Amino acid sequence: MGILRLLLALSVLFAHAGVFPLSDNTFADGLVAVECFFLISGFYMALILNERYISLKDFYVNRFLRIFPIYWLILCVVIILTLINGKPLFISQFLNDINISWFSKLLAIFSNLLIMGSDLPLYFATLTKASNSISLNSEAVLNRLFYLLIVPASWSLPLELSYYLIAPFLVKSPMRLLMLIFLSLICRYYIYKYIGSTDPWNYRFFPSELLFFGLGSFCYHIYIKIKKYSFSEDIGFIFFVIIFFYLTNLNRIPSIMPNTVLFRGEFIQFFLCMTVMLPFIFLKTKNNLMDRRVGELSYPIYLAHILIIKEIRAGTLPKITSSPVYDLIIYVVIFALLINYFFKNIIEYRFKREAKAEHDVKYGEVYA
Repeated sequence: MGILRLLLALSVLFAHAGVFPLSDNTFADGLVAVECFFLISGFYMALILNERYISLKDFYVNRFLRIFPIYWLILCVVIILTLINGKPLFISQFLNDINISWFSKLLAIFSNLLIMGSDLPLYFATLTKASNSISLNSEAVLNRLFYLLIVPASWSLPLELSYYLIAPFLVKSPMRLLMLIFLSLICRYYIYKYIGSTDPWNYRFFPSELLFFGLGSFCYHIYIKIKKYSFSEDIGFIFFVIIFFYLTNLNRIPSIMPNTVLFRGEFIQFFLCMTVMLPFIFLKTKNNLMDRRVGELSYPIYLAHILIIKEIRAGTLPKITSSPVYDLIIYVVIFALLINYFFKNIIEYRFKREAKAEHDVKYGEVYA
């Protein structure tokens, strides 16, 4: 599923850049792409916790190696470049914005360094020096505290990390996952009813987004059922083509599903397709090393794309082609390749740990 993950990262990139060079604004938007990432993440968590790990310690060590080293490197790159360019916006805001309390600034320091908490500024109005109260942010705007995040895309990582904490207690039971999905839908309903259905509440709030993590983990149990059939792999290729076309032509495909209080019909239709097709796609691509390597590019692209967009708009990066759109794609891919090359030893070490853990599961006692 590496190619799909790369496509989703590029979809987020195009959404933030305001350009869709390949299909005239028909790519999946940022909201759909992020929630697809959550669904795929849920699938992988169920897979590796059921098949690759005896020890929870090994699981969390590998998750740490997957998330934090690349994040910290990109964090340092952003700080260095903004200082070189003389535009350290987050630093000037941190020091000079009198409307942001020191408590809020300490939260910003903590979340920038350790990731957890970087989503909180989305949900709460800024805690000011003049007031000790915190109010919910029900507007479709980002408050000043959010702009203290040095890597803005990091807001989604606390959701990933939070699911890692609870996944070991959920992913082995389809019934628990169905209950999680149901409770998440109930939560989303009450959020929409009493707070609002605009950004950030429509796709960033963890209890509501558990729906997609849960759907992805439930997909794993579908995968267990279908992998014993020889024709499933052939169907996987067909489904891969369908989802690839769907993601690149999302706004052109008519919806036959009705709109609901929580989701538009075309949204329901797409994620039903993803839920059904994902296990078959994984079965087709799971042994493809090149696909896996391509997928490894998605995380650094996702984290660094806003930095590259800003540098291209500022004219600090030399032109490669006649189109800034294609320059953007080239630069983010080159940057991701360099990041992964820099961390190739860590990546290889993580792959070896996963392989050893999978071997131990096959010949040992699976963690319960």
